[in-house]
Amino acid sequence: MAEPLADQLYLPPLEPCLKGETIILSWKLVASALMDPSGRRQSSPIIIDFFNDPLVQSFFTSPSSAFEPSSDKSTHHTTFEKKTAAIHVTPTPNDKYDISVIKEDALWLSKNARINEVAALRVVVIEYQLRPASQLLGPISNQDVASLRAATGAGNSQTTNIIPGLSLTASLDASEIQANFDKLESRRQRIFQTYLSERRHYAATNDYIFTLMLQEKLPTSPATDASSSIRNSLLNVYGISPKQAQKSTADIPTKTCHALIAQYVSLLPDCIQRASTGLESVVQDKDLVTEGAQESWMHTSLTEMLHRMTILFQLLDRSSDSFVSDTIAQQWFSLVKDLAFLNQLQGFPGSISDLMVPLQCLVCIISLKMLNLPRMMAFFEGEIDLDTDNEYLATSSVLEEIHDVLEGTIVSGSAYMAPVLFAWVPIVHAMFSSYQDRAEKRDAIQNQKAVENYDSNTQMVPNAGRRNSAGSITTIDKRRYDDFLINKNLDRDFEKGQMLAVIALDEVHVFDVIALLSSHLGPTDHGIFPSSVGSRMRIAFLDLLKATYPFVGYKAEPLTALLSILSGSHGYWDIPAVHEASQDDILSYVLNDEVIFATYIQQALDRFPYEFTPFLTLCRTLCCSPTVPDSNSHERITRILEKTPTLTFTLPENFTQYHLANEDENANAFQFTDNFPLFSPVSSRKRIADDEELFIMPAGTYGRFVVDEGKIARVEYEHSALALLGKHLEINLAANKYDMALGVLTLDDVAEVVSLLATLTRD
Repeated sequence: MAEPLADQLYLPPLEPCLKGETIILSWKLVASALMDPSGRRQSSPIIIDFFNDPLVQSFFTSPSSAFEPSSDKSTHHTTFEKKTAAIHVTPTPNDKYDISVIKEDALWLSKNARINEVAALRVVVIEYQLRPASQLLGPISNQDVASLRAATGAGNSQTTNIIPGLSLTASLDASEIQANFDKLESRRQRIFQTYLSERRHYAATNDYIFTLMLQEKLPTSPATDASSSIRNSLLNVYGISPKQAQKSTADIPTKTCHALIAQYVSLLPDCIQRASTGLESVVQDKDLVTEGAQESWMHTSLTEMLHRMTILFQLLDRSSDSFVSDTIAQQWFSLVKDLAFLNQLQGFPGSISDLMVPLQCLVCIISLKMLNLPRMMAFFEGEIDLDTDNEYLATSSVLEEIHDVLEGTIVSGSAYMAPVLFAWVPIVHAMFSSYQDRAEKRDAIQNQKAVENYDSNTQMVPNAGRRNSAGSITTIDKRRYDDFLINKNLDRDFEKGQMLAVIALDEVHVFDVIALLSSHLGPTDHGIFPSSVGSRMRIAFLDLLKATYPFVGYKAEPLTALLSILSGSHGYWDIPAVHEASQDDILSYVLNDEVIFATYIQQALDRFPYEFTPFLTLCRTLCCSPTVPDSNSHERITRILEKTPTLTFTLPENFTQYHLANEDENANAFQFTDNFPLFSPVSSRKRIADDEELFIMPAGTYGRFVVDEGKIARVEYEHSALALLGKHLEINLAANKYDMALGVLTLDDVAEVVSLLATLTRD
C-alpha cells in the first residue's frame, strides 16, 4: 500500500533518506526558498506540493503542533515505531547507517527537547544528511594545511596567510578530527543544534506564509503564479475564499484575524518562559548544557518570539477596523510586563543582543496597534460606535491594567514603550473630555429642574421618598470607561494625564525614541524587517504623530521624528533601481493623507525658506516613493515646487518700501510700495544679462509679519521654488557680487538642494 502524501513529503520513508536517494525538505530549505528574491525557488514543484500537504498545512493552522510533545491520545509513537520498523529499513552490510542508532538518537532528542518522536526522528535524519556539510565546516586538519601549503608554495611561517582573511591553524590530524566527529556526545550536540535550527526556520516560514496571505506576496519577491497557488491553498485551509485579483481589500475577515491574534498571543508565554528559564531546566542530558548550546537555546526562543510577534502585528494591522477584545488586550499588556527583560539583552553575545531592537520595536508597535489610535479618535469624535460589548474600551478593569502597565514600563526603564505611553495621553484625554461634557450636561439639567421647581413654587422636602435620578451621570449616557476614570482619579481634572505627557516628552524624549525605532524599519541594508512590513510599522508611528499633534503642535522634535518615520534611514543611494509600487508604502500613504499635509507639510512650506531644510527634506523624502499606478501622488509635490505660493524670509533691517495694510484687523499685514529683488548686484556697473532672472517681487505684493518683533515676513509671491533654488545655487558661487535677501547657503543647505534635485531627476 502506498504511504500517505504526508509521509512522502514531510517525512519520507527512511531507507531512501539514509541511503542518500531522497533529501528531506527541512524547514531551513523551505524558509530559504521563500526568501529567494527571484521567486524561482518558490516555483519548484516540490515546494508547491509541500505547502499543499495537509500535514504541513496543519502546522500553520495549529502552529504549536510542529514540535508538540507526545500525549496518550496522539499517534506519534505508533507512527514512529512503524517508520523505524525493520521491515521498512533493511540495511545491507555496505550501508553506513545503523537504524538502531537513528532510533536511539530520536528517542533521546524526544526526551530532552520534549517533542514527539516523529518530529525528533525527522530532525535526526536531517542531521544525518547534513553530516558531509558539517565536516566541511568543521576544524581543518594538519594534513589539509600541509596540502594547501604545498599547493601555494608557502613556507611554514606563511601558513596562516595562505588565504587572506582566513585563519588556517590546525592542531589535530584528520583521524583525530574524525574520531571526535563520530563521538556520541558530538553527534548529539549536532542533533540538538539541528533541532534548534529547525525551530527557528519553521517560525520564519510561518512568518513568511502569513505575509503571503495578508499582503499577497512574499517578503522579498513579487507575486508569482507559484506564490499565488500556495496562498490560495492556505487560505482554503482557513476556510477563506480568495477574492478576485482586481479587488484590493484583504481576503481575511476581521473576525478570523482576531481569532488568529488570540492564537498567537497565547503562544508567546511559552517563548518568554523558555528564554527566561534556560536550557538546564529543560534537558535531562547535562552534557548538552554548554555555553554555545545555552546561547543557541536563548537565540531560538527569541527568534520564535520575533516571528510570532511579526505575525501578530500583521494581523492587527489588517483588522484595525475593530477594537480587539478585552481578553486579548488584557493578555497582551500582561505579557508586556514579562518582557521587561529585553533591556538586559545588550550584554549577551551578538546572536542574542542583535534581537533586542527588533523585539523592542515589535512590543512597542503591537501595543500601539492594540490601542488602535485612529479608531479610538474616530470613536470619541462620534464617527463610529463600538461593535460589541467585549471590545477592550468597554471594560474598565482592562483599561486600569493598561494604565498601570504603561506607567510601570517607564519606571522599569523600558524607554521603547514611551510612544505607547504618549499614545495613551490623547485616549485618556478623550475619555476625560467626554466625562466632563456629560457631567456639564447633567448639571445643566439639574439647574433647569431647580429653576422650574422654583418658578412653580414647588417646595423640595428632604428625605421625602426616593431621589429622582433623572439627569444624573448614571442616566445620561453613562460610558463603561467612566469607572476607570473614577478609580484612577481622572474624572475631575486631567493633571495626572498631563503628567504622563510630561514624562513622555521631557524625561523619556518620546520623539527621539520614535526616530530611533523608525530608523531600523526602513528599506535599507540594515533594516530589520521586510520593507513592506517595516513600512506598515512606521505608519503606526505616523498615526501617533497625527493623534498627538493637537497636544504638541509643529515643533522641531516631532518634525525630526516624522522625517525618520518617512525615510526609515532610507537615503538617495538606497533608492532601488526597481521598486515595486504598493498602496502599503508609507510614502504613497502620506502623499494622500490630508492631515499630514495640513499639519506638517503645509506648515513647513509656510516657513520656507526661512526654515530651509525641513520643507526640502520632506519633498525629497516623499519623492523617493515609487509611483502607484493610476496615481498622481508625485505630481502633488512637484506642483508645489513648480508653483510655490509664498516665501518666508527676513526683510532687511533698512528696508522701508512698504506700508501696513488692513490695520483695523491687526493682522500685521503689509504691502510693498516698490519692487523688491531677491538677488541684486552689489556693483551698479555689473551688467545684467537680458535673460537673467533675479526674482523681483513687484510693488503691490502683500505679505504679513509672522512675529510681533523683527521683520520675519511671509510674502504672497507665487514662484517656482525649483527655479529659485537653482538661481540661489548659481549666485551662491559668486556670493560677494550679489546682495541676497535670502542669505548665503551653507554647505548643509547646498547638500540638501543637490539631494532634492538629484532625487527629482533620477530615472
